[in-house]
Amino acid sequence: MPLDVFRKKLHNKAIETELEAWLGFLAFDDLKRIWEISRFDPIFGEMYHDLSEYRKDITEVLGVFSEILYEMDVEAAKYQSSQEKKKLRKELSQQAQVIENLTTENQRLHQLLAAAGISIPDSGSNA
Repeated sequence: MPLDVFRKKLHNKAIETELEAWLGFLAFDDLKRIWEISRFDPIFGEMYHDLSEYRKDITEVLGVFSEILYEMDVEAAKYQSSQEKKKLRKELSQQAQVIENLTTENQRLHQLLAAAGISIPDSGSNA
C-alpha cells in the first residue's frame, strides 16, 4: 500500500496494530501522530529520537552512508573480478580444447604421412 493512501486511510483513525504503527512511522511527520505511534510501542519513540539526533549532526549519517557505499564498491569489485575470472577460465578452457584438437589432428597427419613414407623434420628444430 502506498504511504499516501495509508495516510488518507488512517487520517482520523487511531493506530491499533503493529503494522499500522510501522506504516505510520514511515508515513507521518506531524507531532500528534509521532506521539501516538511512540505511545503504541516505546521503540518507535527511540527511533524518532535517533532520527532527530541524526538530523542535528548530519556528518554521522554521511559517514555511515560513505561506509556503506565503500562496502558496496568493494563487493561490486569482488563480483566483477569473479565474473572476469569465470570468463577467463572459460576462454582458457576453450583454448585448451582447441590446442588438444590441433595436437590430435597433427598426430593424425603425421601418422598419415608416415604411412605414405613421407618424412617430416621435427617441428622443434631450427632448420
